[in-house]
Amino acid sequence: AIAMLYFFLQGTPFIYQGQEIGMTNMPFTSIEQIDAVDSKRLYKQLLKEGKNKEEALDIVADTTRDNSRTPMQWSSNQFAGFSSKQPWLVVNPNYQSINVAQQEKQPDSILTFYKKMIHLRRTNEGLIYGSFKEYLTEHTQVYIYERALDNNRYLVMVNLTKEKASYSLPDEVEAN
Repeated sequence: AIAMLYFFLQGTPFIYQGQEIGMTNMPFTSIEQIDAVDSKRLYKQLLKEGKNKEEALDIVADTTRDNSRTPMQWSSNQFAGFSSKQPWLVVNPNYQSINVAQQEKQPDSILTFYKKMIHLRRTNEGLIYGSFKEYLTEHTQVYIYERALDNNRYLVMVNLTKEKASYSLPDEVEAN
């Protein structure tokens, strides 16, 4: 939902390594698995402040940039297909189930969804250069906006909750 929400907004969408396959944060089990100097510094500071090792690691694991730096999960091969040798950063253990090779075979995978969004954006200039207008800005579940260029209109509707959302579009949307 968040991918679709931002992908068709104005500006250049960025896809961070692993986002296109739904890579998750690394379940760090020790501070030795973390490479970021600032995270190690925070860990030491938390210990000095009285946190135990488990509490300090939990805090650091939630905030470390190493979550987004783990090796790309290309396949279910050793080291996630990233390298034939042990990488300097730890490989997320879920590489067996979350990887590019697996998702390339699935028509409903996150990777396939990203490819479809890229194709839509590339083949519809209104999603790149079109004007932008929000609808139902006070709604607590959905984010709805329109991109328009010439006679082409694109209505992007995203439910940001797990619950079914009810809404009524303004007459101006219904009329076109």
